[in-house]
Amino acid sequence: MSAAAEAQSPKRILVVDDERDLRTFVAGIFGDLGYVVECAEDGAEALAKMESTPPDLVVLDLMMPILDGWGVLDRLRAMTRHPPVVILSAYADCPRAISAGAAGCISKPFRLKDLVGTCENLLKAA
Repeated sequence: MSAAAEAQSPKRILVVDDERDLRTFVAGIFGDLGYVVECAEDGAEALAKMESTPPDLVVLDLMMPILDGWGVLDRLRAMTRHPPVVILSAYADCPRAISAGAAGCISKPFRLKDLVGTCENLLKAA
């Protein structure tokens, strides 16, 4: 694929949250904006999806079963390259999340424009 064609292909976002309604809502918003969106309901599923089809950005909850967001951040930090991660959590400890490797952090409940703006800024910078 040429550089011009690659630049035009839609960015991929992985939405990771154990709350199905929130996951569906966030995925729908980004899908409506033209992004290719995939979802995972826990950290283990998210890591498997990142390995098979690497996203350009991850929206990640912290409190989830099987493998929580902190565990995902730990595993990503051990990788040489990984997508930027935006934490979206009711239990967001933003200073800790940023020091753990997150590129952004938003507390639930959230304003949609904050989430979209943060994600789009990170995707443009990548």
